[in-house]
Amino acid sequence: MFFAKVYDVAPDGTVDLVHRLVAPVRVFDASKPVSVTLPGIVHRYAKGHRIEFVMAATDAAYKNAYAVQPVTVSSSTTAPSTLTFPVVR
Repeated sequence: MFFAKVYDVAPDGTVDLVHRLVAPVRVFDASKPVSVTLPGIVHRYAKGHRIEFVMAATDAAYKNAYAVQPVTVSSSTTAPSTLTFPVVR
């Protein structure tokens, strides 16, 4: 299991967890690709801000937040990792 989070990172380095949303993701077979669907939200990123997607082994809002654990993400040229956001102008 890991936790997916989306942060709004300001040009000065300030980080804000968008709407404080964390999506727990259960991985049944780590040898296969994993698709993560985050909860739908509305958030306006100010000009100059960056989107940061984080996969964490723990989260303070969940019971398993006691031990720090690594999360390893693999990608290849034949199966690249992608992050897609719908954008409304």
